[in-house]
Amino acid sequence: MIRRVLAFVIGIMVCINLMWAPPVLGAGNNSTIRVKLSSLGTLKSVNIVVDGTYGIPKIDKNNLLNKGNYTVRIESGQLVLDDKTGSKTQSTKLGSSFTFKRYRDSSPNRLKVGNYYYLGDMEVRLQGSSIELINHLHLETYLYGVVPYEVSNSWPIEAQKAQAVAARTYAARRMNGKSYYDIVDTTNDQVYRGYNSSHKNSIKAVDETFGKVLTYNGSYAETLYSSSNGGKIEAAGNLWSSLPYSKVKDDPYDIKNTSNPNRSWTVSYSKNPVNSALLNRLGFKDALAKKGLKEGDIENLQIKSISFEYNNSGRADKGEIVLAMNKKQDPKKSASKDESNESQEPAEPEKITVKIALSKKNIRTIFDLKSLLFQVVDKKNAFEFQGSGYGHGVGMSQWGAHQMAKEGKTYTQILEFYYPGTKVSSLKIDPDNGGDPKPNPPAKEEPKPEPKPEPKPEPKPDPGKDKEQDKDKDKNKEKDKEKQYGIVNVSTSLNVRQGPGTNHKRVASLKKGARVEILDRQGAWYKIKSGSTQGYVHGDYIVLENKAQTPPPSNQNQKPPAADPAPPPSDDKRYGTVTASSLNVRSGPSTKNHKVGMVVKETKLTILGTQGSWYKISYKGKDAYVHSDYVKLESTGKSTSGSTSVIGTATVTASSLNIRSGAGTNYKKIGSLPKNKKVDLLAKQGAWYKIKYGSGVGYVHGNYLKVNSTSSSNKNSSGNSSNSGNQTRGSEQRIGTVNASSLHVRSGPGTKHSSKGLLSRGTKVTITGESGSWYKIKYGSGTGYVHKNYIKLTSGGSSSRGTTQQRTGTVNASALNVRSGPGTSHSRVGLLKRGAKVTITGESGSWYKIKSGSIAGYVAKQYIK
Repeated sequence: MIRRVLAFVIGIMVCINLMWAPPVLGAGNNSTIRVKLSSLGTLKSVNIVVDGTYGIPKIDKNNLLNKGNYTVRIESGQLVLDDKTGSKTQSTKLGSSFTFKRYRDSSPNRLKVGNYYYLGDMEVRLQGSSIELINHLHLETYLYGVVPYEVSNSWPIEAQKAQAVAARTYAARRMNGKSYYDIVDTTNDQVYRGYNSSHKNSIKAVDETFGKVLTYNGSYAETLYSSSNGGKIEAAGNLWSSLPYSKVKDDPYDIKNTSNPNRSWTVSYSKNPVNSALLNRLGFKDALAKKGLKEGDIENLQIKSISFEYNNSGRADKGEIVLAMNKKQDPKKSASKDESNESQEPAEPEKITVKIALSKKNIRTIFDLKSLLFQVVDKKNAFEFQGSGYGHGVGMSQWGAHQMAKEGKTYTQILEFYYPGTKVSSLKIDPDNGGDPKPNPPAKEEPKPEPKPEPKPEPKPDPGKDKEQDKDKDKNKEKDKEKQYGIVNVSTSLNVRQGPGTNHKRVASLKKGARVEILDRQGAWYKIKSGSTQGYVHGDYIVLENKAQTPPPSNQNQKPPAADPAPPPSDDKRYGTVTASSLNVRSGPSTKNHKVGMVVKETKLTILGTQGSWYKISYKGKDAYVHSDYVKLESTGKSTSGSTSVIGTATVTASSLNIRSGAGTNYKKIGSLPKNKKVDLLAKQGAWYKIKYGSGVGYVHGNYLKVNSTSSSNKNSSGNSSNSGNQTRGSEQRIGTVNASSLHVRSGPGTKHSSKGLLSRGTKVTITGESGSWYKIKYGSGTGYVHKNYIKLTSGGSSSRGTTQQRTGTVNASALNVRSGPGTSHSRVGLLKRGAKVTITGESGSWYKIKSGSIAGYVAKQYIK
């Protein structure tokens, strides 16, 4: 019998433990969270602004919504959507729920509700007689709207990282519940206010702790936190259930943070008259009713006493308030006279006392206090609450974390202090894909490749036709051979745009299998013609009919808009900012490579290199690729030369010469130099010189300097300075060939000079001199300038200039790619670190042919000193 009872008890205990077991790390889908926007209150109608690519599948799975204003309201017990984007409002009845569904797009892609923007999907529900909004979005994107509102975007980054991990853990522990939402957007859970790209520091804190959560024995920790604990951390067991990592202890960081507005506070209540709001919160009417009285039955009400009992953290655990009053006398019962006509003394009023019990669950609400860490002082005419902190005090103090970060503590040290015994773990989470692909129409932005269609065979000539017809056919064949054709290779349809990039307007779409004539190629885009349609399409979705044929140079009968080919990016590390609302990160430089993640607008990227129209970036410790159309390059503010030794002097020839923070006009102007000002030269980078400027350095363009002298280390093998911005190579002439589809000839060495004309691919040019990264060439009856990157030398191109003498140089980039040919389009054959010595065996445009140990190939000149 005892064994049976014991077995029954053990069984009950196991069930209870299972019932209260914390969620296990990695269980369920950790990607999408459902946030109820409780902060909106009780809604009878709500205005939603669509700013992006959204649809309502319940209305039409294949059509997108117009951008603009929509109102959701209740009519006859169901939701009604008023579309106000057109000249007339269109209303649609949608039952008890529907969803604004977000589709992938590079444009701003968001919904506005009230004063805030929201990413992801927005579910609209009819709950009882009111409207509720549930934001379905990626967990990491959700945190972008939590961290800057729970703390501040201006706080130290390590404090924000600690907040991000605590908030992520708190949210993950509550995901995948049986309710129609996981969490609310108020302090009942965590404050959430949508997405604001200006909160760059908070976004960085979330990104740099991607997927990091706190665990205890393999399960999510309960990462409770509050604004301030007043210098004493509360134990969870004093308020709720006990946690092994939540104990009472002192917090020296919270109490000494002078920025903390809640280090101390006071709240006072007068004894008489008694605050009416306090009486309402106490439930005074109900307490009187239990004595058979109403408020009109009493007078001279006052607070007699307030007392509390405290727990081991010094916080109020329970208490009592005593109210004293007199019962009013019945005015009809006046003083009577006895038989001797002498008046009697009036009766004493009846004294009444009301005692109301207080508990830790209602003390803060009743007395409107910031925390339970207080003492009550009797001030003769009032009772004064003197307290510290704001919130329950369990777990992390946000102001304490702020102080720890100011003192140099890392986010992991902050978390260890507030949640001792827990550890930082990685949450298994799918990357945010920015939403489902767009429905059809319009075309999907990234169609999946289909099997290559077989090209149609050319019709054979009819031997029965006369010779004249044969000649015409031969001519037509020759013309057709000169043309390049391709087949549209998408699963649905392909957008045709006005220019080479998705930022250009869509002008038409082509169906799968459509045949197009390729007129030109610009980067990853083809300029095409199909019937009356002409524009640009992405090359990934065109299968060439003759793969041996490369896309032609610019059509001579229809030249592209005048543009200088952009110099290839350097092989040194650079930085950029994402300009699209969301941008896919891929394993290789093509949409055919699988997606490994996503970055959102304003994300900072470290760019390691370039491959075609794609940037190679560092993503979560690994190499990955993003399309360059959606990344804006930033200046690094770093010099490519680590040297500060003077290599020569020069004199300013311009009336005023700008000094910039880097070698290019895209860098910030930091000063200017007057004409004839002498400067010390520190290094040369392309057409720019690094100079001494004040206590630091700056950069000026070589075109506006007269170089007086340079050190021997900066002279070429023939003894002529290679650093003079305007110096040519004397009377030596060389021959080169244009290797761009079309190349500007300019009146001077720079894109600021006017264009004198265009040269097509394959044109031979005579080079009469050079200036920085530009060649001076014979052009017509005069001369002009072209960029070196787009000229392939066919004679006189060796660096020795007619001699066999070789030069040496030193790598001044942190890491420099060695390539098989003079350009970033050539494959990488090696890598040289800063300070590596190289032997220069030749040159081609802005590239040196070098040898270093067993490595031989080409490197960019600007990274060789």
